[in-house]
Amino acid sequence: MGGQPERVPHRALPVSVILGISMVAAGVVYPVTDSALKHTSPIMIATLRAIVGGALLCAMLPLMRSRLPRTRRLWAWAFGIGFGNTTLTQVGISVGTQRAGAAVAAVLLNSSPFFVAVIARFALDEPITRLRAAGLVIGFGGVLLVVLSDPGNVAHGSQLAIGFALALLGALGWAGGGLGMRVLTQREPDLDIPGITAAQ
Repeated sequence: MGGQPERVPHRALPVSVILGISMVAAGVVYPVTDSALKHTSPIMIATLRAIVGGALLCAMLPLMRSRLPRTRRLWAWAFGIGFGNTTLTQVGISVGTQRAGAAVAAVLLNSSPFFVAVIARFALDEPITRLRAAGLVIGFGGVLLVVLSDPGNVAHGSQLAIGFALALLGALGWAGGGLGMRVLTQREPDLDIPGITAAQ
């Protein structure tokens, strides 16, 4: 019989594989950035990461049957989320690594779940259970222990303080961007995730 050919359902990668790839990619950022800093500036690294990553993702959008946002409202969301997820986070990674060292920058940037829970509690009225509170205290205590035991081997004094501050600012930006995406996906159940990510 004629008509449309039967579409084979797309098989998505398992969540464990996606998380595993993401963890490896996120982990190698800091030593690679540390190595790249021997050849260029932290702002150049942050800028290139955003431009090259955005360009590659835009080029892949047709393969994923996605597209960039079509409304000003979604572009405004992309700008706000991207300022946290891309601008603040990339600057925090590159400048934090330069001023405080790769290990300390990695620990401080990855304190973003602590900020997510705190911001969500006050901004989104999400409860913090006892188990989550205990996890946050233990996790943040671990962050302090790592930072205080090895307070960076690259710089001292004001340079080190700037590295700490920018790494924490990057963590805050990452947390805010993640919460922004959560709010947006709740408001827009059919949101084109690759498209809004490329826009950021």
